[in-house]
Amino acid sequence: SSPDFVYAKDGRGRLLYVNDALARFLGQPAADLLGQDEHGYGDVPEEVDAVGENDRRVMAEDRAIDFDEVFTGADGRTRHFRSVKAPLHNEAGEVVGIVGLSGDITERRKAEDRERLLARE
Repeated sequence: SSPDFVYAKDGRGRLLYVNDALARFLGQPAADLLGQDEHGYGDVPEEVDAVGENDRRVMAEDRAIDFDEVFTGADGRTRHFRSVKAPLHNEAGEVVGIVGLSGDITERRKAEDRERLLARE
């Protein structure tokens, strides 16, 4: 029921879990998204590459990290997100993927940009 995106990915970036908010944004049923990586549901190569790089960094550093990310949804609108991603561990304590929470900050970013513009004038 959260408006934020909640997800889990394996070590190769394939979705293991997707909540309804993320499925709606991507324009596909959650069940169809499982097993896909960013290349399967993302259309903008720079966005896909940046998200994948952030995921790999979390796994490599084995710690939670906050990111500002940009991604274009199924409706063609580009949105800004504040994402918190953490490593997903197996029972042996090995990093096997990531879990994440991403909140839409597009309107806040627009307001901040307007404020910066006004401050410069």
